[in-house]
Amino acid sequence: MNSTQETQNAQNANGTQDAQDTLRADVLVIGFGKGGKTAAAALGRLGRRVVLVEQSERMYGGTCPNVGCVPSKGLVHHSRKRREDDDPQEFYRDAVQKVQQVREFMRAGNYDGLNSLETVSVVTGRAVFTDPHTVAVTTDVGDRLTVSAETHPSSTEAFNELPTVIVHEDDEN
Repeated sequence: MNSTQETQNAQNANGTQDAQDTLRADVLVIGFGKGGKTAAAALGRLGRRVVLVEQSERMYGGTCPNVGCVPSKGLVHHSRKRREDDDPQEFYRDAVQKVQQVREFMRAGNYDGLNSLETVSVVTGRAVFTDPHTVAVTTDVGDRLTVSAETHPSSTEAFNELPTVIVHEDDEN
């Protein structure tokens, strides 16, 4: 989906886009991983207007289904099915293709599951906070969009102070 369609989808889902390409939502979620998609879906089902921003359409669903456990375990699974007379290169190519098909299926399901919710909008782009309630989103084709929300699951207020670090020194006596 291109960024124009994403902006249009976001406008249609939330119905609150102004002339400066600003989306207003109840909740802003950054990241389409397990936590982000779960929070966005739960809040969307409760009727909250949610905008979820993910940097790459190749990461819908997060690390596990895209570059982590699903592809690696899929390749391990297929490797156990290889017979001695199978051509190694051809077998590997086929295994990778099958794993990619599973990954694409999961990615599409993750996207469709969220984007089909009337109150959830998925925007693909890089989000940078401009203030505690607003992010500027730049898509991979350079389009810019501002998303403003009352809340976001990971509060920036938690990062206003440096954490206390306790160092334990070994007693040599």
